[in-house]
Amino acid sequence: QAMVNTIGMRNAELSLGLGLLYSPQEALDIGLVDKVVPADAVMPNALDEAAKWAKIPAQARVASKLLTRQEYIDRLEATRAKDNDDFCAFIRNEQVQNDLGKYLEGLKKMK
Repeated sequence: QAMVNTIGMRNAELSLGLGLLYSPQEALDIGLVDKVVPADAVMPNALDEAAKWAKIPAQARVASKLLTRQEYIDRLEATRAKDNDDFCAFIRNEQVQNDLGKYLEGLKKMK
């Protein structure tokens, strides 16, 4: 749900369904990232961003996050057991295990 809220239903559907990887510019264009900077500017920009957030009192940050995210947190907590059961059933499926094995073998060949 977080991805849908961030990049929209269609982009999330395509991204998750097809396992898409985005270039930095594409990620920026769909709202997956807030900013793109050259590699040598990543740390200075990250430190500047962290400094901005550090100026906000922790209690205020938590309160504002809860205001905007509590509904989603509640939904995640309410469906946690079912989500876990569904994932475990899926991942234990024989065809899924075979496909994962083939995928991992393909990754080994790429080295």
